[in-house]
Amino acid sequence: MTEQKARERFSILQAKAQQASEAARDCAIDLRVKYGDAYYRGYLGRREIHKLEMLQRAETRAVDRLFAFLDTIQGRQFRSDVPCHWIVEKLTYDDATTRGQMSMIPPPAYGRNAADSQQFALPMVRSRTLREERGPCVSTQSTTPHHG
Repeated sequence: MTEQKARERFSILQAKAQQASEAARDCAIDLRVKYGDAYYRGYLGRREIHKLEMLQRAETRAVDRLFAFLDTIQGRQFRSDVPCHWIVEKLTYDDATTRGQMSMIPPPAYGRNAADSQQFALPMVRSRTLREERGPCVSTQSTTPHHG
């Protein structure tokens, strides 16, 4: 895939994910306004539940397609290291594909802190393999079975 086609594909997938997220969020907000913040789901009719779940499934599919595309174009861990809403709303194609410093620092994902986000935005370096870090594998166990 050429860079121009990849850029267009990213923009389309991101726009679809953003539209699906907004539709699901708007539906949930409307239902909360109608039924109240607490336990609104318990008061929903079958049509309302079906509509909300349909919109949430569409959002999940659209976001999954965006993540699948991101997995094919570079090596950063967008699935777990940054919030999904940031990827859908703010991530640029240039930041998604760069192996260098990102142009902006993403907010930390749940369970992470600002230092993790700063580290995430730094240039990517080739990590050493486990074998390079520990040296060659040497077994300390005997290969002879014990008969006792």
